[in-house]
Amino acid sequence: MTSMLNTLERRGLVRRQPHPGDRRKLLIAITKKGTAIIDEMLPSLHQRERTIIGAALTKTEQRQLRTLLAKVQSSIARHADDEPDRSARRRRPH
Repeated sequence: MTSMLNTLERRGLVRRQPHPGDRRKLLIAITKKGTAIIDEMLPSLHQRERTIIGAALTKTEQRQLRTLLAKVQSSIARHADDEPDRSARRRRPH
C-alpha cells in the first residue's frame, strides 16, 4: 500500500495529510489532477457495470442486490472505528 501511495503521490494524484486526532494515522486526499482522471474513467466503468449486471440479473434481482449492498455499506459505516480482531486467523480452502 505504501508503495502504491508513494507512486500516486509522486504523480500528483493524491496527497498525504496528518490525521487530526491520531499521529499514527495519515489521511489520503485526492488532488484535482486525480479527480480529473477519475471523472474521465468513471462513466465508462459505470456503463460496463450496468451492462454486466443487467445481463446477469433480472430487475428484481438487481433491486435485491442494491438493498443488500446498502445493508453492507451501513454495517461498514457502523464498524469503521472498530479495532481489528488480532485473534482472527486466515482460513484456507482444503
